[in-house]
Amino acid sequence: MTIATSEIPDNSPVPILKTLDLSKRYGKFNAVKNVNITVYKGETYGLIGRNGAGKTSMLQMLSGVAPPTSGKLELFGQQSREVTNKIKLDIGFVPQEQVFYPWMNGKQLAKFLSGFYPSWDHDTFKALAERIAVP
Repeated sequence: MTIATSEIPDNSPVPILKTLDLSKRYGKFNAVKNVNITVYKGETYGLIGRNGAGKTSMLQMLSGVAPPTSGKLELFGQQSREVTNKIKLDIGFVPQEQVFYPWMNGKQLAKFLSGFYPSWDHDTFKALAERIAVP
């Protein structure tokens, strides 16, 4: 997950991500239990664990795909039980496995995906696509 931090100064004491006892349950199953993380601008963290350890559930909560069952989540200094659409625009999530439609080439897929992102930069995509020869 990438979090855009351009508006946060490098020396800011405000963490870009902070969780307090963040938990996610599915019925009686604890997928994530009481996770506490604080990440400041410029730091890099990874979620490592065996299958079923809760990595995907954690990333889903942090990116706003799934709400936490309990605990607190703070992004860019804003505490919320829900990740707002405004904050989602500053978060990038790249799944382990990308699903492509077999009948689309790279440019067609990008055109389709751009409809989900109001701030999609077509010029930047075009420049990057030319660099890596996207069909």
